Amino acid sequence: MKNLLFLALFALTFTAYADDEAAANPRDGENVENNFDWRVRTAFPATGVAAVDAQVSAFLKNFLAGQIAASGEVFAPYNATLTVVGKLTRPSSRAVSVVLLMDNYEQSAAHPSHLTRVLNYEASGAALPFNKIFGKPENALTIFARLAPTLALEQLKKIVADDGALAQPDAADLQEMLTGFQDGFAATAENYAAVGLEPTGVRLYFQEYQIAPYSFGMPTVLIPLADLADAEPNLALWGK
Repeated sequence: MKNLLFLALFALTFTAYADDEAAANPRDGENVENNFDWRVRTAFPATGVAAVDAQVSAFLKNFLAGQIAASGEVFAPYNATLTVVGKLTRPSSRAVSVVLLMDNYEQSAAHPSHLTRVLNYEASGAALPFNKIFGKPENALTIFARLAPTLALEQLKKIVADDGALAQPDAADLQEMLTGFQDGFAATAENYAAVGLEPTGVRLYFQEYQIAPYSFGMPTVLIPLADLADAEPNLALWGK
């Protein structure tokens, strides 16, 4: 019953937005039954390709319904917020990446939890799995694992510099911290499941706690296209 109510709520509150400014201000939805309170916010910039927008909408409905089902009665006595805001990145006019930033907050939790999902599509609307982006996907994973730790260290330095609330560890401390999360850099499909396409390469989106403590959020790193030659990237997606 709760799942059916959730899907009905989601169908009413889900909106595809045409630009990033609109996506930053999603429409609210709320359902209350016997102290069971969901507040669901969803928004993503419309790609302009009907087939893509329909697939993203279907993905979100299934994903969020699954979150509710998996949480079960954990939600029941508490107010819970599920927020999804998206952005688009394009390597060229031939492809698009829909990056979905998901926040889940339950009043019983010390802080929200976060998750990133990236859905890649050709301009035609066809999905772009990893093995259609790279001719040698196993080489791509190896390259990611080799380059990501150094790039992530630079990103963590920037996060510390930009956030006055964080302690100011030196480079050696940050490097030591990264070694404690080395499994998050391993060359596995699971570690690099969120890969977005950009004009100059691919952006790796790391999940919460994957490569750093919670206070560092979810760092991202950009791997230049020139460094991916051994993975045989599908250059047509970059308009080359």
